[in-house]
Amino acid sequence: MNIVDKSVQVVTRTDGAGIVKPICFFITDNDDSVEVINVERLVKRDKEKISGDYIYTFTCEIIKDNMKMLCDLRLNLSTNEWSLYRM
Repeated sequence: MNIVDKSVQVVTRTDGAGIVKPICFFITDNDDSVEVINVERLVKRDKEKISGDYIYTFTCEIIKDNMKMLCDLRLNLSTNEWSLYRM
């Protein structure tokens, strides 16, 4: 996976225990076109402390260009900002 570290918008679902699960995310390209990527499966979720902020890292299986691939979505808990970290 290559490091992308790009800000994205994410649609999530929260279960009864309050656990967040990403459903899909939107990537804006340089020409302002928007691509919708559906999350097929959540592989794992990790919580870590980076530079004083708690970060959730979601490793997701997605389908892009008819190929299954993994990506890492990160949620900064202090700012509630999502980023596509690796793809």
